[in-house]
Amino acid sequence: MRISTLQAFNNGVTGLQRNYSNVTRTQEQISTGNRILTPADDPVASVRLLQLEQQQNVLSQYNSNLTAADSSLVQEESTLNSVNTVLLRVRELALRAGNGSLSAEDRQSIAAELSEREDELLSLMNTRNARGEYLFSGFQGKTQPFVRAA
Repeated sequence: MRISTLQAFNNGVTGLQRNYSNVTRTQEQISTGNRILTPADDPVASVRLLQLEQQQNVLSQYNSNLTAADSSLVQEESTLNSVNTVLLRVRELALRAGNGSLSAEDRQSIAAELSEREDELLSLMNTRNARGEYLFSGFQGKTQPFVRAA
């Protein structure tokens, strides 16, 4: 079989173009730091990369949920400590009010302070978190959990 000059020339040009394309692709891989630039480069590795990205997104969401839960628990603990402090004061006032030697004015001042402590407890039990949801309303975060009844 005879090879014409034009055919040899075309083969040479095709080889140069292929080499130039390979060099360009290698330079692009080096500059981006990625071995896989398109899914056609390595289909199996591309699928694995997508799976890893999805797992990374899931783990990132878990991490943000963990942070939110942790901050919520810290706020709940602080609120419950405040409730405990208020209830200890109410207990002190109740014990003090049981004293038979108190005057009517003393009992009225104790009643006024108890009323204030009741308001404080109601406020603490209806505490909201940073997202504006009530801490102690369970899964219905937008519903006020405690309402003063007549």
